[in-house]
Amino acid sequence: VLIGARDAARGEAALARLAAAYPSTKFHCLVADLSASDAIERLVRDVGGGAVDLLVNNAGVMGASRDATMRVNLCAPVSLTSALLEANPSMRVVNVASSAHLRAARCSVAASLGDATVDRRLDAYAASKLGLLQFTSFLRAAGYDARACHPGLVWTPLLRDFFGPRACRLLGPFRRRLFRTPEHGAASVLLAAVDGAAAGAP
Repeated sequence: VLIGARDAARGEAALARLAAAYPSTKFHCLVADLSASDAIERLVRDVGGGAVDLLVNNAGVMGASRDATMRVNLCAPVSLTSALLEANPSMRVVNVASSAHLRAARCSVAASLGDATVDRRLDAYAASKLGLLQFTSFLRAAGYDARACHPGLVWTPLLRDFFGPRACRLLGPFRRRLFRTPEHGAASVLLAAVDGAAAGAP
């Protein structure tokens, strides 16, 4: 099992937890900053050219620059998926989507690339998630085993960092009513990864 992480220390910490829980499984951490222009090339090289059976595109940023948002949330998954499908056309692809895509009328990649403006209103985030759904539909139409799943509004570090400390303190007492736990959110991704049915809408 290959785990991609932006931060080496956090990636190794996650790997250690997984290795302790599943000692019979081999885990490897691949460090990559998907906002970097050469990230996908290096990541594919680190995979070693072998066939990948399942790819979960879970990397994402929120409240970053418009450029980084589009690169990490859409451009990187598209590039990585395309490269790995060349080695294994039967690979299953699971794209982690968001209901935020409903706020986007269209996905204009060119409008966000190179734009250092902070995506405070999450317009680029919404557009990137719409683009990810469109990419999923494209793959399915081309005959690939691709799925998209929405884990819900999950109380993750990504969301907490976007809200900020003050908002998190205010939301704290209502957290269990308003947000899903990471474990519950991961269940949606796991179902998409292991479900045998390939037909139907993504």
